[in-house]
Amino acid sequence: MVMVDRDKLEVTKGAENLTEYQFNTKAAIHYFCKTCGIYTHHQKRRDDNYAFNIGCVDSLSVDDLEEVMKIEGSAFSTVESE
Repeated sequence: MVMVDRDKLEVTKGAENLTEYQFNTKAAIHYFCKTCGIYTHHQKRRDDNYAFNIGCVDSLSVDDLEEVMKIEGSAFSTVESE
């Protein structure tokens, strides 16, 4: 997830496949692809920016960024260990 000013983010293709969801406090609007379910971006209500999934940008790679915390999501489990 990368932060960007609202006026700097433009969905150039696939907008018709996006659906939105608001969690618990509804403080942000989260967008997901209706076809594959991937999180694409979210808009915070209190900020002038978006957070977006860098994997959804064809011309950008996480390796292009200098300071980034990489997390392997598939290594996490939703089941607690005993």
